[in-house]
Amino acid sequence: MQKLQFVVMDFEEGREQVDCLILSVFDFEGAKYIALAPEDEDDMVYLFEYVPTGVTDGECEEFEILDIEDDDLYDRVVECFNDLPCIEAQEDEAD
Repeated sequence: MQKLQFVVMDFEEGREQVDCLILSVFDFEGAKYIALAPEDEDDMVYLFEYVPTGVTDGECEEFEILDIEDDDLYDRVVECFNDLPCIEAQEDEAD
């Protein structure tokens, strides 16, 4: 059984913290992106650029999460995420 991984996101300039489940890290057009699902919202998914910055203790990867500023790129990343086979398989397993 795979261990679920979470990240705490700071929104609204640090005034709101949200625990998010990491759904996927995926490659698209030469960059990496991350899909996050807020723990307290069922149908919400956040997509960000994912930038690895190093590895700690040989196991845990450090990374930065950046906003996707370009609207056209964001739309393409959404399409790529929606087409990921692992996401469809996870949804099928939940039914």
